[in-house]
Amino acid sequence: MLNRFLELEQYIYLAISKCNNPPDMLKCDEIQILKDLISLMKPIESIITEISGQSYPTCSVIIPLVHCMKSTIHYNKPSTEIGIAFKEKLQSAIENRCKNFENNEIMSIAIILDPRFKKLHFDRALAAATAISRIESLLNKNTPKKIIELNVNLTYENCDVWNIHDHMVAKNNNNSNENLTELKQYLRQTVIERKKDPFQYWKSVKHTFPLLYELAIKYISILGTSVPLERIFSQAGNIKTDERNRLTGEHLNMLLFLSSLAFEDWKLE
Repeated sequence: MLNRFLELEQYIYLAISKCNNPPDMLKCDEIQILKDLISLMKPIESIITEISGQSYPTCSVIIPLVHCMKSTIHYNKPSTEIGIAFKEKLQSAIENRCKNFENNEIMSIAIILDPRFKKLHFDRALAAATAISRIESLLNKNTPKKIIELNVNLTYENCDVWNIHDHMVAKNNNNSNENLTELKQYLRQTVIERKKDPFQYWKSVKHTFPLLYELAIKYISILGTSVPLERIFSQAGNIKTDERNRLTGEHLNMLLFLSSLAFEDWKLE
C-alpha cells in the first residue's frame, strides 16, 4: 500500500488540491523516510513470497534467502535518521529470529542436498560440517552393514593378537565407505544454476548417486512453510459449500487434486 502511494504521489497531490478541505499531506522529508522504509522492507517481502510457493522446493531455499536478505539490508544505505534507526532494529530482529536456522537439522540437510546451493550460504563453517555429518549418519543408517571377514593365517609361531588389528586397518583402508564417496563426489561438483530444477538434476544423477538420491528427494520435497496447506483448506472450503453438502471426502480429494494441476498437465493442445 505504501509503495502504491509513492507510485501515485504526483496524482494524489493534484486530486487533493481540488478538495475544499484537503487533509494534511506528507512533507518532503517524510516522503524520503517512507522511501527508506519501503526500500528496507522489500527484501523481506520478496523472501516471504518466495518461500510461500507450492510448485517448487521451499525448504532448501530458506537459508539462502535469509542470507541474501541480510546482505541486501546490510548494503542498503538509508538517507534519513529514522531510516538508519529502523535499519538497525530490523537487522537486530532478523538476527534474533533467524540465528538458529543453520543449526536446524531439516533445513541444513535440505540445503546441502540442493545442488543449487550446497555449502554456499552457510555463515558458520561448523554448521555446514554438522549438516554433512548428519547426512553421513543417515547414509550409514540406511545401508546394510557388511560382515567383515578376516582371513588371517594364525600359527603357533605367529600368534600376536595385534595381527588382527593390523589386518582390520588394512582392510578398512582398502575398502573405503561407498556412502562417504558418494557425498564427497557430490560436494566436489560445482553448483548448478539457481533457476534449474533440483529434482531434474537428481533424476539425471540417480544411477551415479543412488543412496544420496533417495535422501535428497526426501529432504528437498519438504515444504518450508504451511502456506500451501492453508491454500488447500481454502480451496476445500470453496469446493464443498452448503449447496454441495453431499459431496463425499473421496470426491473432494479428487476435485482438490484436479484443481492443483497446472494447465500444461492437462495436455489439451
